[in-house]
Amino acid sequence: MIWSFKQQLKYEYRAGIKVRWKQYMGLVLVFFLLGACIYHSAGEKVAGNLTLTDYLVKIFSGIDEMKKADRTMAFYLPKEWGVVEILYLLFVVNYPKSDYEQRGYQVILRTKSKSMWWIGKCSWLVMTTICYYGIFYLVMLVCSMFRYQDMTVRNVWGIQQIILSHGEGILSIYLMPWITMLAIAFVMILLSMTFNQIVAVSAAICYLISAVYISKSWLLGNYTMLLRNQQILGSDGVTCRQGILFSLGIIIITTLVGMKYMKNKKL
Repeated sequence: MIWSFKQQLKYEYRAGIKVRWKQYMGLVLVFFLLGACIYHSAGEKVAGNLTLTDYLVKIFSGIDEMKKADRTMAFYLPKEWGVVEILYLLFVVNYPKSDYEQRGYQVILRTKSKSMWWIGKCSWLVMTTICYYGIFYLVMLVCSMFRYQDMTVRNVWGIQQIILSHGEGILSIYLMPWITMLAIAFVMILLSMTFNQIVAVSAAICYLISAVYISKSWLLGNYTMLLRNQQILGSDGVTCRQGILFSLGIIIITTLVGMKYMKNKKL
């Protein structure tokens, strides 16, 4: 079993990560363009002094919840936030189902376990998520010219970053954006195996975007937006602890459900 799992991990790396190096290079380009847009939007006076935290706050600040529906109000999506999070869903949705359709039978015969195949895909998703957000944070660090936040009061984007001296603020921009999206992606790849990639990614994007206008703890997208945190909203906001527990719960449940589904699935 241990040998099979090691082989499965090696396979996932070769087939799901290594061969996609051109796509990862594309991510680098997209993130540099995003950084350039943020630099330009900051204005000449402060652009040259933007820190890594300034970039992340701009991207993950989100928007205030819409308290009342207004039909005359145009649909608005935080652009920078949408680029990072929606692009992630598009980046990971295709591989598990397409790999199953192309090489699934041979791989399952080799590992002698359908559950092992599914665990391999879950492991691939974790590795890919780490690579995706690792590239993102590294590019933002380069864009900031390796300037770190000094935790003094700044108000570049209308948010006093003194809150980032607290654990909640730091987790909101460095941990929550990827751990909550990982949970959404787990459900998405299970849906892609059950239905197809288009249905899965459409459902995931709709679920994510709904958090932009509805501030509820069961919408994971709220945990990726700094303006929805209790540090700003008080008791009406969400906490990182809630988000971490919720996300880990979804990941564990989805993994177990996926194992059950694959055991009953005919090749």
